[in-house]
Amino acid sequence: MDKRIVIENQNKQLLLFEEKQVRHVWDSDTEKFWLSIVDVVAVLTDSVYQTARKYWKVLKGRLIDVADTEQILRLIQSIPSKKVEPLKLWLTQVGREQIDIDLLDFEEDE
Repeated sequence: MDKRIVIENQNKQLLLFEEKQVRHVWDSDTEKFWLSIVDVVAVLTDSVYQTARKYWKVLKGRLIDVADTEQILRLIQSIPSKKVEPLKLWLTQVGREQIDIDLLDFEEDE
């Protein structure tokens, strides 16, 4: 089963990982994905939004509620979950697909 389904709404996109929503935005200026930390925590802990939000509140410290891919990978490593590896592979696939899209756009502009 494809773990990545994209629902586009202007610049914001919604990804599904194992039927859980992961909100994200692609920033073309910085060429980074910004993902909702609460959504990633919900995936890792198999919890609903409110429980994930409480979990994140405990972890939050000095970060904000969205993070780029590098920060998300650090967060993923800090949460004990059997979904760590599948989520890391999924993020790799999402990034690879964005690179492919950017390359196609670049080739069309030439």
